[in-house]
Amino acid sequence: MNDTLSATNKKIFLAGEGKNELGSWANEPDNRNQKQKGVLETLLLNVKDSGWTIKDAICWKNIRKYKVGEHRSPDQRAVIGACLMAVEKGCTAIAFTRDSDGVKDRVDEVKNGIKDSLEKFNFKTHIIGGCAEPFIEAWILAVSGKNKTEQISTDEAKKSLESLGIETTSQMTDCIEACGIDNIPDDAKSLKDWLKQAEAVL
Repeated sequence: MNDTLSATNKKIFLAGEGKNELGSWANEPDNRNQKQKGVLETLLLNVKDSGWTIKDAICWKNIRKYKVGEHRSPDQRAVIGACLMAVEKGCTAIAFTRDSDGVKDRVDEVKNGIKDSLEKFNFKTHIIGGCAEPFIEAWILAVSGKNKTEQISTDEAKKSLESLGIETTSQMTDCIEACGIDNIPDDAKSLKDWLKQAEAVL
């Protein structure tokens, strides 16, 4: 990674479930070859392809959950912890997703974590974040033009991706690069909201 950045470059901290979201950034620092982009980086590049650089990243399971203060759910604490890590690393913004797996409470917990990070803790970092509903693979299908992806089951998503020849992380990012982000159906609300946040930050 090149840390020699111009003054105009925004430093981005990524967080996500794993390799599909983060690409090579999901590996341990010593094993990051920086050659494979993940879904989040590719989406950000489609929003704006210059003026920002990824500084660091973390898998969701490895986030230090914020444990101080009032009672909060694990996902709420994880969001706060990830935002705090972004601040500690001197990043301009954090971009993250967490699969909802169809659990509405998780969606609300992630939103509350974002709200606390901005309002209660006043972290000096911009946030591009939320749940991928119901999982990141559904976002890829939405990018391809499929409707009603937020209600899709795991099995249906897998079959739909296979019909498009998409099984690997690189095939997911290839799909985004080929389709772009201009024709995403309106019912892919979680994806469109995430992209709207990215447009405002980048």
